[in-house]
Order: sequence, then structure tokens, then C-alpha cells
Amino acid sequence: MTERDASTEPTPMPGTPTSPTERLGTEISDPAPAGAGTSATERLDAATAPLDAGEPADEATVAEEATASSAAAGVAEPRPRIRFAGIAWGVVFAVAALVLLGVVASPPRRAAAAEWLGSLEGDTVAIILAIVFGAVLVLSALLASVRRLQRSRAEG
Repeated sequence: MTERDASTEPTPMPGTPTSPTERLGTEISDPAPAGAGTSATERLDAATAPLDAGEPADEATVAEEATASSAAAGVAEPRPRIRFAGIAWGVVFAVAALVLLGVVASPPRRAAAAEWLGSLEGDTVAIILAIVFGAVLVLSALLASVRRLQRSRAEG
């Protein structure tokens, strides 16, 4: 075996890095056609620029600023409202899910439910739908009145 000397090493092409770890540069290539008016660097700066005072901020920033300003002023913040609508609708959907799970979990119950649904007539289906629609309306009205009560207590 012969040793290779430095004179037989291939020479790199002009413009290529001399080592694989050499940094190639920080230039951003511009994919926009010539004459587009902005360079890639300007578009990047515009995309990462902070919001102007006229633009809306996100909710978290607004909440943090409100908390900081009220704490600085010594104003006690009101307790957060209990969202009764979320609780009530969650209970309704949980009960519906449990009933459906109880029906489909057992083959005899599934057969009985299929037989009952097959035996329903048009008038019976209309009455059941009217009852369900009425229950949804009553629940919505009750939750709206609870919400109105919460708002009036918070205001006065």
C-alpha cells in the first residue's frame, strides 16, 4: 500500500466549503420572482415583527395585562362564574351515552330496542320528537335564566 501525499488529494471546486463543518453562510435565498418588490429577508422580518398597537392581541396577553393592572390598583377580582350550561349539557350527553351503552352492550337489549323501534308508528315518533325538542327548549331556557342571574349579580 502506498501512502497518499497532499499533492494527490483532489482540490475542492471554487465556491465550495473546504470542510464539511464549514458554515455555508446565512443568506436566505429569494424564491420570489425578480421585481416582486421585497426580498426574502424583508418578508421574514415582516412575518416575525411584533403586533402594532392597532392590531388585536391574543386573549392570554389581554388577560395577563388585566390581571396585572387590577392587582396594581388593589381591586379584588371577582370569582369566576360557574358555567352551569356546560355542566347541564355534559350531564345530558353523559346520560344519553350511558343509556346507549347499556342498550348496545347486551345482545338481548339490542334485540329488544330494535323490536321496539320497529314497532313505532309515525304519530308516536312525532310525539317523542316533540317531547325531546320541548325538553331541550326548557333546559335552554333554564340555563339562560341562570346565566342572566349570574350576570346581574356580577354587575350589581
